[in-house]
Parts: sequence; C-alpha cells; structure tokens
Amino acid sequence: MFYNVLKLKDLGKTDKSFEKEILMEHDDSCLSIVSIKKDEIIDTHTSKCNTAVIVIDGEIELHFDAEKFKIEKGEMLMFKKEEQHKVVAQKDSRFLLSKSKRNHCKGLNSPYFILYSKILFLQILK
Repeated sequence: MFYNVLKLKDLGKTDKSFEKEILMEHDDSCLSIVSIKKDEIIDTHTSKCNTAVIVIDGEIELHFDAEKFKIEKGEMLMFKKEEQHKVVAQKDSRFLLSKSKRNHCKGLNSPYFILYSKILFLQILK
C-alpha cells in the first residue's frame, strides 16, 4: 500500500500563468491540479475522458458549445467525454481535474465516477 497525505492549500502554488501537475495516475484515471492566472485561457479542446473540475481557489468559466458555467471556490462541474470546451480564469485560480476513461463507466452516472468525485469534493470542504 502507498499512502500520501497532501494539503490542498499547498498544491499548485506557482508564479507561472498556467501550470498542470499530475498528482495521481492509475490505469485509466488521473487526478491533476491546475493553476491558472486571471484572464488566462486554456484554448478550446475536446475531453477524451469523463471529467470533474473542482475549484479550490478563485473562479473559472468553462465554455461549451452553447453554454458557459461559472465555477467558484468549493464548486464542482462534471461533464462527459467528447465535450469540446475552453477554460477562462476570472480570478487567479487552482482546480482539481479528475478524469476517468474506464470502459465500464457509463458516463457521469457511473457509481465509480460519482463516488470518486464526491470524495474529492468533500476533501476540499474540510
């Protein structure tokens, strides 16, 4: 077994305008922390995985084809793979990015994906 206790307040602190660090990778799942400065944009791209975005600090907008969502500290947005989107930082922000490509995941309704994302979200609220 491997255990590693990380403090969210210490993760992803950087002076760079954008930085992504992989915290954990296992089979077809990945957990990363992303740091992005105010007004920076992560250009339009398509997710290859079911994804949960959990904002630790700041505020970001996720722009999809016809909709945009503002996500603030302590909030989470989940979306299915193959969704084209871009990220716009409204404030200096840090967010966790949880991705799962599991073949047996049936989209966002998968008990595995929902449980994994809820555990991450609850850790932020502590």
